Amino acid sequence: MSTTKLNTIRVVLAINTLIALFFGLSMLFMPQQTHEGFFKESFNPAIQGYMTFLGSSALAMVVGGVIALLDPPKNLGLIKFFIAFGLLDFLVSTVYVNLVVVPDAAVSSWIFGTISLILAVVLIVVYPRGQEAS
Repeated sequence: MSTTKLNTIRVVLAINTLIALFFGLSMLFMPQQTHEGFFKESFNPAIQGYMTFLGSSALAMVVGGVIALLDPPKNLGLIKFFIAFGLLDFLVSTVYVNLVVVPDAAVSSWIFGTISLILAVVLIVVYPRGQEAS
């Protein structure tokens, strides 16, 4: 794998990991403020439970991101996870939620979803294939 591709993968994984850390901590320790930053609907205990679950999931992503950062060529499965997450985050959490579930969501939810999509596309482009992956 070329040094440029390896460095690009590391930068994208670092950005993904920092975003997951930010969201994980904010959903665990400030669920109401995080929710209100993205949606205009009222905050209730069910949403708080869901936000806590998402926060712990995001922190698990941080662990995966750190593991993948240490040796990307040996952790291609984790890189595939970040690709899948970025694509699904954009399609489900951004497009579906903003167009169907909460049509009057804040612009910030579109921004972060689009960032996820861009990071996933960059990983798809630089992902090692064939001889390069071994």
